[in-house]
Amino acid sequence: MNDPIETALNADKETAFTEFKEGFDTASAQEWCEVIKDIIAIANTGGGITVFGLNDDGTPSGKDVTPILALDSAEIVDKIYKYTNRQFADFTIQR
Repeated sequence: MNDPIETALNADKETAFTEFKEGFDTASAQEWCEVIKDIIAIANTGGGITVFGLNDDGTPSGKDVTPILALDSAEIVDKIYKYTNRQFADFTIQR
């Protein structure tokens, strides 16, 4: 079986399993809502991967993803709870 991360990075379009995000402004409530919506949608459909720093066609966006990589998973859990009133931590962050 292929490595799911490698498969996502080699994809040339988004799929039910793979979501691309050009970037993510961690200070933006609107962007948090969008990312949380995607996390929940992926979780509700059996899992998948969100890759930051890629355009919808899988090409590099050139956006700085350093702030995303600096996020602690507990902060993401707290944000999910804030917007959904549910504790959800069934995700991993890979750098």
